[in-house]
Amino acid sequence: MSGKDVLTLLLCSFGYDRNVRINIERIGYDEPCYDVHAENAEGDVYEECNSEGLMFHIYLIIAYMTHYNHYIKCPSEKTRYLDLQELNFESKWWKFAPKHVLDETQRNKLIENEEKRNKRNKRI
Repeated sequence: MSGKDVLTLLLCSFGYDRNVRINIERIGYDEPCYDVHAENAEGDVYEECNSEGLMFHIYLIIAYMTHYNHYIKCPSEKTRYLDLQELNFESKWWKFAPKHVLDETQRNKLIENEEKRNKRNKRI
């Protein structure tokens, strides 16, 4: 699995599954610079370009998606942890195999089917 695949899965997991574009440019000592664009159903756009590599970009996506405000500090410790109950998050993509999420055609078809189903349910 490539770094691009990892970032795509992470973005889709957080609901940023539309217009996913990830371009990689090699810089410096052949290090990858990721230029990432993705949108969610509500129109929010995640866009970031950095030259710090894959691990840092994974961190940036998670930080953006959790907005830092879903972290709480444990009184007895100096560390902070993600309060998953406060985040109250579940992804529709968790039930699909990565190969379906990574295939843009399949992913768009699944999104289209979900939108049609949601429209039908609203009419009922």
